[in-house]
Amino acid sequence: MKGAGNGGGAQGKDIHLSSHLLQVFLMGDAKA
Repeated sequence: MKGAGNGGGAQGKDIHLSSHLLQVFLMGDAKA
C-alpha cells in the first residue's frame, strides 16, 4: 500500500499522506 503501486516507497507514501491530509483538512472542519 505504501507506494507499492508507484514503485517508490518514500514518494508514494508522501503522495498518499498529502492526499490523506487534504481530506482530513477539508472534511475535518465539517466533522468537527
